[in-house]
Amino acid sequence: MKKIFLLFTLLACGYQEDNQMTKLELKQSSNAQVEIDEEQLTLKNFTESMDNFLNEFVLLNPRSKSFDTLVDYKKISKLKKSQDQKFVKTYSLISQYLAQKNLLNDLSKNEKIALMINAYNFFTIDLISDHISSGIKSITEIKSQGKPLGFAIFDVSNFNFNGSKISLNRLEKTLLYKEVQSPKGIDARFHFAVICGALGCPILNTESYKAAQLDSQLDDITSKGLLLPRNLQGSGSSYQKTALFDWYGKDFSNHIYKGNKLGSFQKFIEIYSNTQVSGNGSTIDYDWRLNIK
Repeated sequence: MKKIFLLFTLLACGYQEDNQMTKLELKQSSNAQVEIDEEQLTLKNFTESMDNFLNEFVLLNPRSKSFDTLVDYKKISKLKKSQDQKFVKTYSLISQYLAQKNLLNDLSKNEKIALMINAYNFFTIDLISDHISSGIKSITEIKSQGKPLGFAIFDVSNFNFNGSKISLNRLEKTLLYKEVQSPKGIDARFHFAVICGALGCPILNTESYKAAQLDSQLDDITSKGLLLPRNLQGSGSSYQKTALFDWYGKDFSNHIYKGNKLGSFQKFIEIYSNTQVSGNGSTIDYDWRLNIK
């Protein structure tokens, strides 16, 4: 039964090409947009707006004594509906910057990686806030044509990015993957930075990712993520790990550290958590409930 469930989850979480669900478009509950002058749609202004957005709506989890975070989706939803001027300007600049055609032209590799992580996290927050008033308890409960989409939500092409409509899976598993890979291997730390709106996810950062600080930011968010019990418990051969290490085990094995592939996800855990583990351990059930304040 566990093997069947794991196979389903692997498929649902994107180990497949975008399917016919990409043809669906969700109805958004608001149109919180004002036209932003083209000269204002710069990476610098986008980064500042993302920082403002995250600082206001991504908050420390009051039920945790750590650096874990939750999102105030209901506040975002209310501000969209009320057309709050300050919010609408910030929201519009972020959305319209990301929607620009040829957005990725002339950006460095690290600028592209940081931008795509920020875009994924913004699109996820935006999507959930558009449907939070319907009473959803998980991103998988979002409906199209009256039916919950389940994990197919990640394949819906509902997001304006780089001049076209794309899905969360395409953004992460095609565009972002292309940037984090190299002939030597992959930078698997990004798995701890892209957040799908679930309590089982690693930590949603309270600031945007930036090219100049990207390496230290990814180190920090990965190490902090592995301090949380939902991602790692115990040590030795009896440890428990997040399902991320099952779903993306190959990425963590191929992670480049000091110029070389690590060769196993266990070494990734040891480096970024300073915890010695051996064998496959056991997997912590992934909590798909919303990371809602």
